[in-house]
Amino acid sequence: MTHLRGLYAITPAGPPENLPDWVAMALSGGARLVQYRIKTRDWQHRLAMASMLRDLCLNAGAILIVNDDPIYDHQASGTTSY
Repeated sequence: MTHLRGLYAITPAGPPENLPDWVAMALSGGARLVQYRIKTRDWQHRLAMASMLRDLCLNAGAILIVNDDPIYDHQASGTTSY
């Protein structure tokens, strides 16, 4: 069994325009897992944002989880949706 140590950051459900900055700060503060929850934008915008967040997480050695859409989640982060 793998244990995850550190913070678990969950993004707000609304569409903050500075989300990459927010996630970067959370990662620099020790977040090891980021859950992306935005549901209010179109699919292409969500995928583009998740791709940016994926890159931030990869660079920090963290995991990105994308909510609610397994296809979207797999394309953006390669993880499993819930």
